[in-house]
Amino acid sequence: MSLHSKQSHTYHHTCTHQLYLYTQDGESQDGGLVFSWAEHRVCLYLEALRRHLPRITEGGSLASVLEHCMYCGMSLARVGLDIRGLLPPIFEACVLNMFSKVSSCACQQSIA
Repeated sequence: MSLHSKQSHTYHHTCTHQLYLYTQDGESQDGGLVFSWAEHRVCLYLEALRRHLPRITEGGSLASVLEHCMYCGMSLARVGLDIRGLLPPIFEACVLNMFSKVSSCACQQSIA
C-alpha cells in the first residue's frame, strides 16, 4: 500500500468514526478502540517513511515528500491526529545520511 493510500485510508476512517463516536453534547463514547487503530495506522505510516526515505537521493525530492507529509499531518490534525511533530527526526536522519554520502563522494573526488 502506498504512502498516499495509507494517508487517505487513515483520514477517511478517522473522520467516519469521529462522527459515530461523539454524542451531541460532545462526550466521547470511545473505549480506546479508535485511538488504538489510529495509533497503529500512524505507526505503519511512519515505518513506511523510515523504510522508503533512504531511497531518495536528491534534496528537492526529499523536500517534496516532506511537504506532502506535513500536509497529511495538517489534514489529520483536523480530526485530532497531528503527526507533524513525529516527522522531523525521520527526515533529519535522511538529510544527515544524504549529506554524509555527498561529503564522502566530494572528499574522494578531491583526493583523486
